[in-house]
Amino acid sequence: MTNNLRRPPAMLIFALAAIVAVSVARLAGAPSWLALLAGIVVASLVIVFLENRALGKVKTLLGGQPTAVQDFPRLYNIVDGLCLTHGINQPELLLLENKSINIAVAADRKESVLVITTGALDTLGLVELEGLLAHSLARCDETKLATQTREVFWCTFPLGGTSKVNEEQFLLTDQKGVRLTRFPPGLALALEQAGSTGSFIEGSSTTVNLWVLDPTAAMNASGHPSVELRSAVLGEL
Repeated sequence: MTNNLRRPPAMLIFALAAIVAVSVARLAGAPSWLALLAGIVVASLVIVFLENRALGKVKTLLGGQPTAVQDFPRLYNIVDGLCLTHGINQPELLLLENKSINIAVAADRKESVLVITTGALDTLGLVELEGLLAHSLARCDETKLATQTREVFWCTFPLGGTSKVNEEQFLLTDQKGVRLTRFPPGLALALEQAGSTGSFIEGSSTTVNLWVLDPTAAMNASGHPSVELRSAVLGEL
């Protein structure tokens, strides 16, 4: 379990599962201490069960369709090359029909997924696309991404709150990404192109923390660092 248990939906589900388990145990004649222990164990297992299905739910929220190597050889060549060179687990690649330039990332403890917009594939050159994908893969390699994915999952429930964007994390992941390509201008150019073309993704309010660029209509209102700031930081590397 994670800190997401503090969210109202998780707390409510945990409490209900515990109450049911304790009631059943007491009806079965179990002593109070054993019934309470059973309630905690059962409630914990329910939360774990739900969180283990978080990635599937989040993938549905992000949208995107499966891709094939023969249809997008450039995409697969870049991802395969970066993963093999740096020992990163190969993510599932999904394609979202959208003219904006953006990529979403999500993961659980076993696998990760990238959702790439058609705008990113159609607009960015090889170097720029590699830079944006490198940022995404660097984030997939971070263990905290699984926690952030579960956070989005709980946000889908009533009173689940909103996902949080950490500006510093994005800047640090930019630096990790350019270490994979050893070419900071690639990511900087991709960010500048996205700033010009746009990165808006409709219906992204719940998943905002999983997108590489601010997906909201009110740019920079989500907590993402601005394209200008990110480019400036990359320019100092």
